[in-house]
Amino acid sequence: MKRVKVFIASSAELEEDKKELDFFFAERNKIYTERDILFIQKTWKDFESSLHKKFLQDRYNEYIRKCDIVIFLFHTKLGKYTLQELDIADETFKKSRKSKPRIFIFYKETPGQQPELADFKRLSEEKYGHFCDTYENYDDLLQKMEKQLQILENTGKVIHPILFDPRKWLRYLILYFILPVLLLVAVFMAFHYYSDIDMRVRVSEDAQICIPSIPFDEGTLEITYGNGEMKSFKLDAVHQEAIIKDIHSKFRDEISRIRFTAPGYVNIDTIVRISENIHLTIRRNDDLRFIFGSISDEYGNPLDEVNITVQDITVKSNEAGNFRLEIPIAKQAKEQLLTAYKPGYERWTFTAPVISDVPWSIVLKKSKNRLKY
Repeated sequence: MKRVKVFIASSAELEEDKKELDFFFAERNKIYTERDILFIQKTWKDFESSLHKKFLQDRYNEYIRKCDIVIFLFHTKLGKYTLQELDIADETFKKSRKSKPRIFIFYKETPGQQPELADFKRLSEEKYGHFCDTYENYDDLLQKMEKQLQILENTGKVIHPILFDPRKWLRYLILYFILPVLLLVAVFMAFHYYSDIDMRVRVSEDAQICIPSIPFDEGTLEITYGNGEMKSFKLDAVHQEAIIKDIHSKFRDEISRIRFTAPGYVNIDTIVRISENIHLTIRRNDDLRFIFGSISDEYGNPLDEVNITVQDITVKSNEAGNFRLEIPIAKQAKEQLLTAYKPGYERWTFTAPVISDVPWSIVLKKSKNRLKY
């Protein structure tokens, strides 16, 4: 809001006139505040009269220098201090880049005035370059002041609203944007927090530790939550998601326990917080990683230096006839074709399931026709 500072100066004989002007601006505030304009008018009575570091007249003069409008009333006396205030206002006006304060001099004409008052209008024009207006009574004074305010408003000088008032815009922003948004967020959060939730637990394989030829096909998911409730779900290649519906909101973010078991996969037993979406990454175990066993001849003697081959992976048996073959995850399978060969013996080939804790036992027979080798 634009605040227009006004100072009304006169000698004591025009005290009633000053009061009328004071009421005049108070009444105009009822209209101008709707246009974001507020008149702050003062006379000498509005200043604190207690002892002060500065003389009281100095405080009047200081306020005049900050004013937008200064009004001087003269009648039968040219008061010493009123003339001083007029000089201060004139000096400030001439130095101001914004031509402030606006100075209005009103001269109340009545019969029998002192000669020096009769010459005051001429003095005003010569010394201040200012036209001294006259008035006869309250109504005449207020009408002329009203006209001057309209001129100031129409010209956009002194009396004009602030185009950008930070405090007003901040208040507008808080009342009409920030508070409604905060209220909506609070309502949404309250609705979200105090509404029952559905907990979805989805499992998927780790892309780096999976066997492309053997996708996930079955497993069991057990979820314990709330006050000890437990639910079990069977998962398969199509259904890899478990949903527990309508969990009471009081259990939101509480601890739940999840267990996962499936053939060929690492068992999972973990603790998570209850939420709407939980993702569980499952990984293959080492059941299909190793093929091991022993090789002997038909008399039970261990054979060393036997080439054991699975796909393109080959190892040799040791002196005790034992071997161990590690299959990379990309080549692992539930069944493997294994070939064993040693010069002087018949080639052995067999396809069998890969069982992590069951060794392969291979017996090589002497070749009947050694020339073939």
